[in-house]
Amino acid sequence: LDVVAAAHHTTVPAAALAGQSAPTSTAAQASPAPATAAPHEGCAMVLLMDSSGSMKQTDPTSYRKGAAKLFISLLGENDHLGIMSFGDTATRLTPLTQNRKQNRKLLFSAVDRITSKAYSTNITDAVQKSLDELRSSPLQERIIIMMSDGRLALGAAEKDTAALEQLKRLLPELAKANVKLYTVAFTEESDSVLLENMAKETGGFFRYAREDKDVHVMFASLFEKLK
Repeated sequence: LDVVAAAHHTTVPAAALAGQSAPTSTAAQASPAPATAAPHEGCAMVLLMDSSGSMKQTDPTSYRKGAAKLFISLLGENDHLGIMSFGDTATRLTPLTQNRKQNRKLLFSAVDRITSKAYSTNITDAVQKSLDELRSSPLQERIIIMMSDGRLALGAAEKDTAALEQLKRLLPELAKANVKLYTVAFTEESDSVLLENMAKETGGFFRYAREDKDVHVMFASLFEKLK
């Protein structure tokens, strides 16, 4: 937790944690900067945030939003971040955006637009669209972080079965594209077996976030993995 607490005051580039040197930041620009870093510099990440209606009970204070903003503040200027919400379908709130200071307001605003109103939880669509987003990046280090409280549920058994089969076929594609999936569950009622298998098959890890501090620990563990 001390690692995370310190991060409130110090930016920690993911590339530096991976044993690489972080280049000097460039001058501020008025609009989001393009992905100009060389393939080995920085990390490309997609934050997947659950927007299903059940999050009103499992995350009544929208702690996941504060945790997402903390995560953004930990990243270095060579890192690129995209933000998506998912419920009935996955919605891209921001494309992969370089984490420069002038882009923070844009990224934070995207986090604030996440709701808890969707009727279902389409995990498959969320993973597919995240993979499509990351494939567009020249960066070699690629990560998806999924924060959810539920299980794959589309309102009908046949739809659930088809989506689950599609998801199983997707996981090897993530591995081939060098995408690691990290999953965070907000309740023990979630499909922990599925979420853990998703993470393991792609080289990531699964964590419960029973309390606010658990998300802090998860982010600290993630940066340890990047070293």
